Amino acid sequence: MEDINNIKDRLRQIIEPVVKDSFMDLVEIDIAQGRYIRVIIDKTGSNVSLDDCSFISKIIGEMQEIADILEGDFSLEVSSPGINRPLRKKEDFERFRSKKARIVTKEPTEKGTFIEGFIREISGDAVTIETGKDEVVISFDNIKKANLEEELF
Repeated sequence: MEDINNIKDRLRQIIEPVVKDSFMDLVEIDIAQGRYIRVIIDKTGSNVSLDDCSFISKIIGEMQEIADILEGDFSLEVSSPGINRPLRKKEDFERFRSKKARIVTKEPTEKGTFIEGFIREISGDAVTIETGKDEVVISFDNIKKANLEEELF
């Protein structure tokens, strides 16, 4: 089987238009053991419902192109991103400006490799995070992982 990143890219090319045509966003595709696909979707302006997940699951499950890429049968899960939604693209940071985020960087910044704070500004190829009294500018190329950090209480 080919490289997992190539498979994810090929799946994204097929799945993303279907999700966008349904007025939703494709957040992430995970593949486990080469046969289990987890598709995470989101909606601007409202929460993803069980009906949304079911609808997208039905469409994706019927797509022969996916079975061809995975060379056979596969299991599929479609879900919402949850309260600690991953931030993958520049557009995600723009959409959630002023929200609290948790970021892990590839290379240390002046605040280390783990930064938690509020998304303040997105300019060019970097995001500015307010960490209490300070601000840190992080290049998108240096972001290893980023999530919203919602407080429940």
